[in-house]
Amino acid sequence: MFKIGGDTPDKKRSEPMPSDAEEAGEEPIEWYKNSESEKDILKAFREQAQYILENEKRFIKSSEGTLVGLEVELGLINKSFKQVPEEIRNKIIDKLSFADKELGASQVEIRTDPITLFTMDDIFQQLEQREGEILQRAKDEGVFVVRGGINPFISPEDVIRTNKTKYQLVPNFHNKFRSPFVPGDFGKLEKIDPRNAGLVALFQSVQCNIQTESFADAVEKLNYSYMIAPAIIAVGGNSRFIDGKDLGIPDARMPLWEISHDVRTKKEILQNKSGRVGKYDRFVTSIEDYFEQVGSFPFILDDKENALKIGIGIFWKDVRIKIIGDSLVVEFRPISTQPTPVEDVAMHTFYIGRLIYAQKIKEPFVDIKFVNENREAAMMLGLNAQLFYLDKDNILRKGNACDVVRKELEKAKKGLELANIKGGEKYLSILERRLEIGSPSDVFANAFHNPVTAEGRTMALVNGFKAARSSINDINQEHQDTYV
Repeated sequence: MFKIGGDTPDKKRSEPMPSDAEEAGEEPIEWYKNSESEKDILKAFREQAQYILENEKRFIKSSEGTLVGLEVELGLINKSFKQVPEEIRNKIIDKLSFADKELGASQVEIRTDPITLFTMDDIFQQLEQREGEILQRAKDEGVFVVRGGINPFISPEDVIRTNKTKYQLVPNFHNKFRSPFVPGDFGKLEKIDPRNAGLVALFQSVQCNIQTESFADAVEKLNYSYMIAPAIIAVGGNSRFIDGKDLGIPDARMPLWEISHDVRTKKEILQNKSGRVGKYDRFVTSIEDYFEQVGSFPFILDDKENALKIGIGIFWKDVRIKIIGDSLVVEFRPISTQPTPVEDVAMHTFYIGRLIYAQKIKEPFVDIKFVNENREAAMMLGLNAQLFYLDKDNILRKGNACDVVRKELEKAKKGLELANIKGGEKYLSILERRLEIGSPSDVFANAFHNPVTAEGRTMALVNGFKAARSSINDINQEHQDTYV
């Protein structure tokens, strides 16, 4: 059995300076990647990856049941809607084996155990119970919990990062080596400057980890997960607001992350090659190919003994394969934290069922060009997007996102039936209702703008959070007042 979560090693090294990169005829990021320290850790990474490849039998698991765990990131603010001091955050999670720190000093992560799914209620009940403990501790400290893909109350310029070397060094690296071609504004209705890697300290997501049976199964799960993600993203948009501003983009979290961490060279940009965040340029062909992709980006942190863990830990694609003990675990990462725990489970009921369906029927793959067009449309337009899909004859067509999501939900139901996982329908019904009322971002925005109250944007944001939760009856009423 694998353990959910785990930390990236936290060692600092003497960072090479790019002052003579131009004299060497290289862009600064190329010069950095060719430094001796980077070459040393890349060598260690390849040796550790080779060890995995030579011990394939260790990673073969039984196909009995679907072993799944969730990780959920939550924001914290005080009753003046300011950042919570790091020591208060640490006190809230102290001695909780299922909780951990995150990049932001006002963020926490909670994890379920890996659970063999017989019913979706099993994972919901544990998530609700563990979040309840966090909520009670937050209440005792006079702290609100923020459930959303972005904490919109804190300015990106003021955000405080957790006091760990990696949480300082890694964002600083991306600020230092950011491509000069990154745009200075982002947004449709209102805009922010995305050129700040510290933005990610405001971001929260819910991630699903699924144990795989073999190298081949891990690669197949990764590829199918990436292919089916856009419809799930479209119905789950929940990161439209940042710094009190309405960007007009239903799920802005991943696009902002990609832009803020863009260290691509001019050549890579002209070739439309993706960076280490979010998008894949092509499907992964093998576990060897996956390791090659991971190792193509700078490692930044200096710990050769943990080179493999570092490389995967800062490989922030929408889906990745983690090596945890003797398990290969596929982590599904593109979903913003939802307004309530039951909606986190609903989103991943959709994902798990849909993934099982794809694998069981050996669904044909859609060309990744169209998958990436779907991905962008789902994040930027949500349920108003037009998405590509395969019809019953496996012919590629394009349709309204609501119609496509409805078809995808039916496939998820069939997948759950094929795996004999019970209790999925009540969770999927939550998402079916969204096809009528809109995504959480849609509901939030309607409340925010109707009208912006005399108390200003802060209270309008509060109204948005309340409205997004109000569509769900299954909320722990004991702690309702601890959410924003």
